[in-house]
Amino acid sequence: ELPASSLTKTYKLIAAAEDGSATNTYSIKFSVSSESGATLTGITIGGQPLTQFNSTTLEYNYELPTGTTSLPEIVCTTSNGTQPQIITGGVNGDTRIILGAMTYVLHFTVVASSNAQLAGIQVGGIDIVDFVADNYSYTFGLPYETTKVPVVSALPSESGQTVNVIQASTVTGVATIYVVSADHKVNNQYTIDMNDDIRYNY
Repeated sequence: ELPASSLTKTYKLIAAAEDGSATNTYSIKFSVSSESGATLTGITIGGQPLTQFNSTTLEYNYELPTGTTSLPEIVCTTSNGTQPQIITGGVNGDTRIILGAMTYVLHFTVVASSNAQLAGIQVGGIDIVDFVADNYSYTFGLPYETTKVPVVSALPSESGQTVNVIQASTVTGVATIYVVSADHKVNNQYTIDMNDDIRYNY
């Protein structure tokens, strides 16, 4: 019996008499074995059974909830209690479960968020104090002496969001912020009006 890493093969050994008058042929079959004799009978992820598990299916796709930053606990059950080797690959990667000659692969991915709302907006480094994520239009007053267009900056609420700020062209112009969710399915637009009639927001 060979180690589990060997291939299943049959070899023939031919023995001949020294004078060539007779020969005998012997067949030797090497078979792959699980070193532990165990088979995988189940996998749980974060306490929940992998419902589609089948001992003959070697690869699985598994989606983790939005915002997951660490892998949940992975527990395996086997036919004789022997624990396999588990090599983790992160929340957006492959985890391998090795038991004897068998390697099972879990392909993990984190579900991208559909949130396209900001966490905050600043004008010239000053927070818009009445900011509310689902309010998409603001007016911001500036000091009378202002001659330079203030820079508008946006604070994403989640990683993976795409944020594009179009600055106002004049001190009394309008800045526009475009936000696209991480899953690219939702987009929002915020506007900030530097209204000349509402002086001094500080």
